[in-house]
Amino acid sequence: MLLAERDHELSVLRRLFRASADLDQIAIISGPVGSGKTALLHEFVDEAREKGALLLTAGQSRGDEAMTCGVLQQLLDCAATDTATQDAFDCLLCKLADSFTQAPVPSPSELSPALRAISEKLVTISAERPLVLIIDDLQFADSPSLHSIPHLLRRMSGRPLMLVLVDQGLTPSPQAETLDKLSFRARATRIALAPLSEAGVGQMVATELGGSVERPELVSRFYDASGGSPLLVKALIDDYRISSKVGIDNDPAQHMSGSSFVNAALSCLRRCGPAYLSVASAIAILGKYSALNLISSILGLEVEEVSVLVRELTISGLLWQGTFRSPGITAAVLQTLPHRQRAKMHRDAALLLWRDTGDAGRAADHLIRSGNVPEAQWELQALHKSAQDALNEAKYRRAAQLLEAAGEISSGSGESGHTTAELTRVTWQIDPILGCAHVPDLIEAFWRGDLTVGHASELVGYLLWDGKHSLAEEIIRHLDQRSQSFSAREQATFRLCKTRLSSFWPGIIEPSCAASLAEQGVSSVTEPWQAQAAQALARILRGIPLDGTCTEPEQLLRTTQVDLATMQALCCLLYMEKNERVEHWCELLLHKHTDLEARTWRAMLSSIRATAAVRRGDLTTAMHAARSALEEISEKSWGGAVAHPRSSLLLAAVRLGHRAEAERIVQRSVPEDAFHCRSGLHYLHARGHYFLGMSQPQAALADFETCGDLIRGWGMDRPSLVPWRTDLAEAHLLMGNRSTAARLADAQLECDRGGSPRTSGVALRVLAASGEPRERVARSEQAVDMLRRSGDQFEYARAIAELAQAYRAAGDARRARRASSTARQIAARGQFLSFLPEESDGIQPAEPPAEPVADHSIDRLTEQERRVLTLAARGHSNREIAKRLFVTISTVEQHLTNSYRKLNIKSRVDIPLSI
Repeated sequence: MLLAERDHELSVLRRLFRASADLDQIAIISGPVGSGKTALLHEFVDEAREKGALLLTAGQSRGDEAMTCGVLQQLLDCAATDTATQDAFDCLLCKLADSFTQAPVPSPSELSPALRAISEKLVTISAERPLVLIIDDLQFADSPSLHSIPHLLRRMSGRPLMLVLVDQGLTPSPQAETLDKLSFRARATRIALAPLSEAGVGQMVATELGGSVERPELVSRFYDASGGSPLLVKALIDDYRISSKVGIDNDPAQHMSGSSFVNAALSCLRRCGPAYLSVASAIAILGKYSALNLISSILGLEVEEVSVLVRELTISGLLWQGTFRSPGITAAVLQTLPHRQRAKMHRDAALLLWRDTGDAGRAADHLIRSGNVPEAQWELQALHKSAQDALNEAKYRRAAQLLEAAGEISSGSGESGHTTAELTRVTWQIDPILGCAHVPDLIEAFWRGDLTVGHASELVGYLLWDGKHSLAEEIIRHLDQRSQSFSAREQATFRLCKTRLSSFWPGIIEPSCAASLAEQGVSSVTEPWQAQAAQALARILRGIPLDGTCTEPEQLLRTTQVDLATMQALCCLLYMEKNERVEHWCELLLHKHTDLEARTWRAMLSSIRATAAVRRGDLTTAMHAARSALEEISEKSWGGAVAHPRSSLLLAAVRLGHRAEAERIVQRSVPEDAFHCRSGLHYLHARGHYFLGMSQPQAALADFETCGDLIRGWGMDRPSLVPWRTDLAEAHLLMGNRSTAARLADAQLECDRGGSPRTSGVALRVLAASGEPRERVARSEQAVDMLRRSGDQFEYARAIAELAQAYRAAGDARRARRASSTARQIAARGQFLSFLPEESDGIQPAEPPAEPVADHSIDRLTEQERRVLTLAARGHSNREIAKRLFVTISTVEQHLTNSYRKLNIKSRVDIPLSI
């Protein structure tokens, strides 16, 4: 091995060798395993041999401690220059060995004859050439040799002799007494090898790899991984060289788990001894939480003893701050442990952590890694608590893993129902297919009576999602029959269940009961925001105003994590026609939870965002969001609720003119149970408009009528949910039934009195198209004004286009052209230009057009007025203009009023094209 940063140590050995020509010298080289002691020794040995020294060497390994006088035997074998001398030494060693056989520590008088004879022979040899006695790996030397060497040196004092001892310096050490005796001699010198600095590592890398190193971080990474241990650095270099030869990308991080590096680390541990290997095993088991008290408890050692062992492993370069420097070493140490021992250590660690620290997460980790089926109640408690902690941190997959382990304990016990219910809830949020796989076990638990009211309520939801309506209804009936015996909390939980069902699967709850639940609300539940979100949505869907008992939806969104209450709050905003806020919140939550493991919630967020985008006329965003919803979880996972994202995708495709895609969507069957849930209404609405676009009004009529029947039967006849009357009116208009269309549009306006600008605006547009020609312009202008405020760019552009037709029919070609141009600009931006009617200039104006606005009139506008007018001409609402320009809505209105007066115009459609 290359010597780096060992020049000083080598110079000390050279100096001692020179001095030994006159007086005996002792050098004690110490350093942790892998620090380069043997490499330093080899360098010195080569130089001493060249200078004529007779080298008497002895090297040991683990197990040599049992060989009586084994070290002395090796030294004297090197000193014997002929057979006679060899025989003499052998005879003397036999006598010496006999002395140790008769007594563990013979008296000096017993040893003296043999040692005197040996020393005399060595003195004779040293007269011819200097002697250098070298004992490597002193920690493995046999006890008789260790006991004899100090006596032997005393007899040879003053002779040309140098003794070099190489020791790991580990504690505790059987050779400590011998080293102490020798260290206090006047001519004894200790040479301690320190770990290499980063510069020393760089020297090794540069020498070994030469100019092939191109990455500057390599040295730093090697230094961090090795702790400056020359042995480990050499292994890292070997791994680097091998990977270079086979063409593997030489990312320095890869070499921290390379075979040479890992084997070198294991070799270091084995050479340190069993105690060190045991501590290393405990550290590998405990990982980054390897506190000294935990290691000592697992191994049954004193903390002070563990502290010493950990410190020396740190000096050796294997540990840093109590853990292995490389995950590769951790994995390798664990692999050396027999399976049963590893499992026992993990379980012991789990018990210690749970009992002494209450750390459920770490205890659960060890229980899972043990690979054994847990047995004790404390294990079940630790797993459940850790699962809840994981859920609080949105770590759904970890929670599922923990609950699966808990299920192994609780199987067949009274706890099994609770564990299965929790596991189903968690896995359903990851993907409904995963959750529904546990539903059969949950059904069995329900009929055994092992489920709480809350878990039974959740089971109803899973069954409905999976299309099992009959079984869901049976369980609800069973709960109803038992409800008189429920506690106050259980009754509140059951009411919450029915309130939720009345919004998602309205047909499962009687309309009168649903309305009563919405009115009364839910209290006394452990998670009040869940009840508030459920009640708010139930009220909005039934036209019941939100009062002081209901938290505002946006307040709920600010205070809750992503869960069912989040989806309900977003639906509240959606059906309150606050589509811009819905998009804002969906985008915010999706961005915030990019890596959310609960893909079900991400899918729902994308689906709700798609609906809001359609309602704002942002059709490309709607298609992207709907596709994302269908990609997050499969269509099979969506169950009947797949109708929701599909409806947005279909409606956006129709309006963007993507007929082929729209046709593919319609041709794919929707599960029958979709029409038992609210999502089915959205799909019927979208498919009806597809049929309108395909000039199939009868098919559209059927879908819209079904939609109307369902929505009224469920007691949820809200235009903001689905404006089915306007939809029917459009179908009748296409069939030429103008009076029926007008009646339906009037009915829609009556239902939405003082409500949504979007649904009222669309109804006015249809009423204008189906009503008396003399009223068409006025009603179209009303529709345009309403839809401008709604934020729905698609319906706004469509209303302006129909206003242009009304102007043409009235003979006002100038206004018709301006309105048509505005509509087409908005449509071009939204990419739905193909949906607008073709322009026609066939109708001649009844009177000459007014003079165009002169350029000097436009010049009279202030810069801010021009900005406001430009945005208004592009179809932006006053609110959007205010937001873009960072002013109030009132300021926007003032600028528009002043601009209209200066330009002598009455509305947005009159804004000059030159603006």
